[in-house]
Amino acid sequence: EVVLMLTVLTEGSDAKQVQEKNSQQMNTVIEALKKAGIKDKEIETTQYSLYPWQEWDSMTQKTINKGYRLQQTISVTTKETAKAGELVELAVKNGINTVDTISFRLSSEREQEVREELLSSASAKAREKAETLAKSLKVSLGEVLYATESSFNNGPWYYGGTAKAVAMETASAPDISPEQVKVSIQVNVDYEID
Repeated sequence: EVVLMLTVLTEGSDAKQVQEKNSQQMNTVIEALKKAGIKDKEIETTQYSLYPWQEWDSMTQKTINKGYRLQQTISVTTKETAKAGELVELAVKNGINTVDTISFRLSSEREQEVREELLSSASAKAREKAETLAKSLKVSLGEVLYATESSFNNGPWYYGGTAKAVAMETASAPDISPEQVKVSIQVNVDYEID
């Protein structure tokens, strides 16, 4: 699945106006995503931060109050990885002004399937290796004394870094291709020998 982290950053002199403008932009984005087939459960707010906007003036050597900033970030998760570029383009056209990250990962269902397949395969290989070793030592395998497994998920993979929406306004949907997510499992088994 693909996870898009999308932000609306709004600035202004009045906190209430900044909040209203941000809410309006984000609601427009969310509505457009829903029309494109994204379900409610696939959209989550991950950050909502309203704070004073201050900048350092090197000429006066003072901090200047510029007003307020509101940063609202949503996470959009979909199994339709091929639509990542279209969803980014749609979000930007409707008010997103920062694309934080685009990441690819296994869905929890698929990860469970892969883990079960790998555990079964790794356990069988561990038994085969132990039997080969036991045969070469002229002993036989007894009961399993101890077994452990370690999982490694080389992901999620991130596409680029932060992209400002200005660069995408005139472009077509970006071509975003997922990398493979690699999962490996290591099984260690201690056998009793006879």
